[in-house]
Amino acid sequence: MLRPLNDIIKMFSAWPDCSFDPSAGLPSIEPPLRLPDDLHAYYSQYGEGRLFGKHSPTYRVVAPNDLVQVHYAILGEWVEEDPPESSMYALIDCNDSNYVAIDLSPERCGWMYDVFHETVGDLKRYPIIAKSFTEFMNGMVNGNGRSYWLTPFFQNYGYAVDPERPSAAG
Repeated sequence: MLRPLNDIIKMFSAWPDCSFDPSAGLPSIEPPLRLPDDLHAYYSQYGEGRLFGKHSPTYRVVAPNDLVQVHYAILGEWVEEDPPESSMYALIDCNDSNYVAIDLSPERCGWMYDVFHETVGDLKRYPIIAKSFTEFMNGMVNGNGRSYWLTPFFQNYGYAVDPERPSAAG
């Protein structure tokens, strides 16, 4: 069972190497894209979050003004009209040129993907690692600072483009 996001933030905030800035407002997102409810609630209370290292965090929830397409975050190129990649935004900076992206499309709103800088643009290699920001944060707290989705026992939900699950492609 998932813990509520506020409980997860309180747990992280009690750890000496995790911190959250106060809200800096909501990210600017153009319709039809939208923030999932839990991410909207997060940004309404908090800004940038640093997990597992206050000065050089292993993971960073980006500040609202830094929420950009994952393709842009990695390659500096904006993707126009190319769903589902155009709706994937770099939410978690893994501090190694890799990101956890969140989908802001109405169809997949909140789905989170592991995106490596070596595979950016190859949607068949974007595993779905959570179906919400809350689920992702639960996995992070349970993993005690490890990338829970890279452990051998983790079962992902498929991939951004998965021929076995056509709904993932939009």
